[in-house]
Amino acid sequence: MVRFIHEDTKRGLEAVELATEGLLATNRCGLQGKLKMWCLQFMLIPKLLWPLLVYEICSITVEAIEVKINKFTRIWLGVPPGLTGVAMFCSKVKLRLPLKSISEEYECGKARLLSVLEDSEDPVVKTDHKDGTAKGETTLIKTNALIFTEGGANSWHGRPVRTTNQIKCLLDGCDVWDVSADLPEWDSHPSIIKERRLRPDIVIHSTSTQQLIMVEPTVPFENRMEEAHIYKREKYQNLTKELENAGYKAVMMLIEIGARGFVGSSVYDLLT
Repeated sequence: MVRFIHEDTKRGLEAVELATEGLLATNRCGLQGKLKMWCLQFMLIPKLLWPLLVYEICSITVEAIEVKINKFTRIWLGVPPGLTGVAMFCSKVKLRLPLKSISEEYECGKARLLSVLEDSEDPVVKTDHKDGTAKGETTLIKTNALIFTEGGANSWHGRPVRTTNQIKCLLDGCDVWDVSADLPEWDSHPSIIKERRLRPDIVIHSTSTQQLIMVEPTVPFENRMEEAHIYKREKYQNLTKELENAGYKAVMMLIEIGARGFVGSSVYDLLT
């Protein structure tokens, strides 16, 4: 008897196990490093993308898989452990490697899926069964990859991404903002934050619109920036949900600055 498991959370755990087994099996084979990279790029990653795109698997799981992949990628390429993902996957630097990031493929796949559903003529797809709103009347459509609005799109981690529409800044919609920091001499966090167990280092808040932009910097070693980002995201995930349930528009911005001065791409995302 075949037992089907429909819970998406279990599918996410299965994807992590599949990635771990595939990486270990590839690492044990007697191929050269560049051939192992070929197996990763054209065999393992496409195999992993199928469950990631079909099921509602959270982005934290995808990031955890990417951390495992990047660890073996550095070993197979023979590069230092401190080489960041920006150097390996960015196409605008001098070191242009023909590699694709599973996180980027995940985001692009979710965006393509949303585009297909938006253009679909199927009446089942056009109607939101939760509130009966027709697709043409909907102003906000959410997926794991993107949040599309009439003015643009935000990535799954809340950062703005480039689209054909005009991108709206997080500060749009309000002209008066207060900035507070978790410092003894500057204890001016809003009461909604003071009541919580976790306190981000910097909070940009608007009382009139009930918006909160929380900034949490981290200073890890350069070879552990990705792990630090995932750890902080899991740590503050419940805080963001609590604030949203309380009626606030909460966004958590995580930034990483290496212990030796390397500035992570998350800092650029915050400033832009």
